[in-house]
Parts: sequence; structure tokens; C-alpha cells
Amino acid sequence: MCFIIKGTVRVVTSEGQTLATLSKYKHFGEMALISEHVTLRSTSIVADSNVELAVLSKDDFKIICSHYPFFKTRMQEIIDMRTKDSQKKGF
Repeated sequence: MCFIIKGTVRVVTSEGQTLATLSKYKHFGEMALISEHVTLRSTSIVADSNVELAVLSKDDFKIICSHYPFFKTRMQEIIDMRTKDSQKKGF
């Protein structure tokens, strides 16, 4: 999972359509931490400028969740919300 410290990125489909633009203090890649099964990525991230990221590894994510279970719950809520939004857009 990556947190944007500086810069702007776009979330794009395999067809190149932009689903969202993310900037400072936003994050992406949470699906890879929550999912227990290896799946193909549903979107890609494209940098629109020089970007500085902070990376949270899966191991560190598990440690955080063991101390703060609500964090995992909140990440799942965000995934569900982003999935619904993508489905509304036809993806």
C-alpha cells in the first residue's frame, strides 16, 4: 500500500480511462494487503508529476491490524466503496 507524500497520480483502467486522481495524503494499493488470494490488478497507477510515496508492506500492515483491528475494517470499507464506484462507471 502506498501513501502519497508529494505529487499527483491517476488511477487508470487497462483501456486507459481515468477513474480517479489522487494527491497528497491519499493512498492506493490497499486491495493487495486485504486480499488473501493473488489476483490480477484491476487498475494501474500513472504518475502525473514527480511523486514521493511512503510504502506500507503487507507484514507491517498485519502488525498494525493486530494492534488496531479497526484499521483493517476501515481499509475494507474503502475497498468496498471504490469497487462500487468502479461498477457504477461500468468497470
